Amino acid sequence: MSSTVANFWLIAAFLAFIGAMAAVFAVCVRERRRQAPLRHQPSQSISQSDAASDNRVALVIFGGIIVGALLALLVGYVVFFSGLAD
Repeated sequence: MSSTVANFWLIAAFLAFIGAMAAVFAVCVRERRRQAPLRHQPSQSISQSDAASDNRVALVIFGGIIVGALLALLVGYVVFFSGLAD
């Protein structure tokens, strides 16, 4: 693999990682803003809504972890097989 192609894949992996982390941050902020007005209304359904919100945030965070691990494997593959590690 040439150095130019390897550099392209490394930059693509970096941008994908930044995109994944931005998505995680955006979902967490959106869920927090969505729940803020409900804090002033005590109700049984709010606890169910909080649980659903927590599940969505946890799913996005763990999805981000998996994406980060796959990108780390891609970077390792590119560096190892491109000769950039020499």
